[in-house]
Amino acid sequence: MKKIFLKEERKALLKTPKVGEATIKRFEMLGIYSLKDLSTQKADDIAYQLSIELEKPRLAKCGLAKTAIENAINTAKMVQ
Repeated sequence: MKKIFLKEERKALLKTPKVGEATIKRFEMLGIYSLKDLSTQKADDIAYQLSIELEKPRLAKCGLAKTAIENAINTAKMVQ
């Protein structure tokens, strides 16, 4: 069975500015499946891991991507 965010947690993330389905799927690709897991992460670490996984080195320094990740982490800290 494929692991994914719970429906309620996904809804909370989708209400977050700059966070969409693609962002959530990328978290899941890295093994982050809950707000609890996400709340313990650092945006720079996630951006770096994604840049390697997606083979897009510039992603690690992309301001928009980091903003989306930071917003998601902040939501996770507030909701969970």
